[in-house]
Amino acid sequence: MFKRLKAIFGRQDSGAPSLEEQFGRLWKELVPMSGEAETLQGELLRSVGRLEDEYSRNGNMNWAPRGYHNEFVRMLKKYLADPAVFDPGTVVRIKEAAELIRRAAEDVTEEQEGVETVIVSKHDPTQALEFLIAKVVEWCAKRPTPIYKQPGQDFWII
Repeated sequence: MFKRLKAIFGRQDSGAPSLEEQFGRLWKELVPMSGEAETLQGELLRSVGRLEDEYSRNGNMNWAPRGYHNEFVRMLKKYLADPAVFDPGTVVRIKEAAELIRRAAEDVTEEQEGVETVIVSKHDPTQALEFLIAKVVEWCAKRPTPIYKQPGQDFWII
């Protein structure tokens, strides 16, 4: 996943960490090897990271309607689209970008390439993923104090 992110964002000339470097650092600090993150910051990173990985590495072949990838989309719509962090226009764009990622995985057609049937998405989620990655990094910068689940809350998305 990080190789793809590096290709997307590259290195900034200012000497400041690139978006890919910021995302990678946050990922290492906040996202567990498996399962949900303990903090909301980690879970938002995990959500967008897993969606990007499923698209870029697997071509959304493991996506199942109503499956766990949809939970990641719901996570971003519910928590990243935070009006206390982002202006109303950005909140709308976050929700639209998350929805585009879902549509890219679910709104597909089958095409013949020789003797093989190939599944082709009607939507390209690349820009939506880039936008959401940037917004997650920004959200984490604006919310640096760890946010933990409430007592009795087993999962971020129910």
